[in-house]
Amino acid sequence: MKLKLTLFLLSVCLLFSACGRESASFPDNSSASSEWQGTPNAVESETQPEMQMAMPAGSLPMIAGNNEGAYYIWANGQDPSGLTLYYDYASRQLIHLSNQVLPTNDEENPGWIADIFGGAAPIAVNGKFYVLKYGKAPLPKIQYEGSPSILLEMEPNAANRKRLTLPSGMLFKSYSGIAADGTDLYLLLASFDSSALQITEASLCRTDFDQGKINTLYDFDIHEKDVAIIGVYPQGLILQRSSFPSEYSNADITEQIEHLSYQIQLYSVTDNSLFDTDFCWDQGDLSFVLDGSTVYFVRSGETTLRKYDLLNATETVVTENILQGTDCAQADSVILMGEIYDNHFQFVVEGQETGTYYSYAISDGTVLPLKLFYPYMGAELQVTIVSESEEYFLVNNGMKTLRRAASGTDGTFYTMDANERQYALIKKDDYWNSLPHYLEFNDSLLEELAASGR
Repeated sequence: MKLKLTLFLLSVCLLFSACGRESASFPDNSSASSEWQGTPNAVESETQPEMQMAMPAGSLPMIAGNNEGAYYIWANGQDPSGLTLYYDYASRQLIHLSNQVLPTNDEENPGWIADIFGGAAPIAVNGKFYVLKYGKAPLPKIQYEGSPSILLEMEPNAANRKRLTLPSGMLFKSYSGIAADGTDLYLLLASFDSSALQITEASLCRTDFDQGKINTLYDFDIHEKDVAIIGVYPQGLILQRSSFPSEYSNADITEQIEHLSYQIQLYSVTDNSLFDTDFCWDQGDLSFVLDGSTVYFVRSGETTLRKYDLLNATETVVTENILQGTDCAQADSVILMGEIYDNHFQFVVEGQETGTYYSYAISDGTVLPLKLFYPYMGAELQVTIVSESEEYFLVNNGMKTLRRAASGTDGTFYTMDANERQYALIKKDDYWNSLPHYLEFNDSLLEELAASGR
């Protein structure tokens, strides 16, 4: 039997500690420099924020969807720009996000994005389409000026583009998620000291595209604890803090990771308060998934599913053996993984010769095996959920090879084989019951772009 694999993400963070200070803001500036100005801390709204995750913690998402479709950024092969493509659910076609009959590779095309050399990520939330353009930190020692990080906001059809440019030395914080409240985005920005070549501070910020600025809500010192946005609850953000003992400050990265300790904190966006919870653990102690302010977790070497209420500091055993009644009922360890979709989470059984995956329904405790896989390079990869609509999941259910043009460091062009993910829709019940009833997209546009040299 082929080895069954899934893609796990290891999020390794630097060290930060919380220290409150006066809020600040910086306006958009095409030169990426600005003065930091005082601004009120609190969110001025009498209505309850509609908190949701806009981007999960981890690596950059390649695709972002809503109820109507999904956005994908195609990196051009002959220059550092990108084109926004759209998987339209109604027609099941991959199309240009453009009002042009023949989309051009310039600013006349609303779906064209200049300079994504540092990486770009799509986000679909708040009834808008966003693009995060990751810049590069300046490196004076080699006379590299860097490039600014930019956040774009558009209507779902890419119209009415607005832009926020981070000041020089400010970067989007790696591995942290991004949250939304129905109007604005909440994200962590990192201050990079180019002379010392290190991050010195992380700031929790809220966007304000109407005013053309990003408001700083809270600053975290780097020297003791790392910080990442990993979830939301009705009043705000769930933060993961991590640190290791000072005696390992000069140890190699592997040893530092082995001695990491973690804690969850809550940040209220309604009154800008930060407070600790009692949910703490050490590296390798447990695996968990978040469902609002509830943490579902399994300790290492166990199959007992527990839940912890972050607001009331209460812990409950949900089931003594999450594998009871399955073919793996005698296994002694599981790992919870991924995000919660359709009120389900997934887990993998440890200690099996082949990967064995299950889903758990939070509503009634139903456990089902997950048996949807696709072949890739001699292995079998799990079909994974990348987005959710009311009726369907958008899943990655395969790979396709394209012959693409690329530019070398000397400016010459060459061709190479590139692997692109294939996506399809599937009804939610079909996914949980491992029925491969995929609704495929016509994605021939990928071959057209590759053949054109883009």
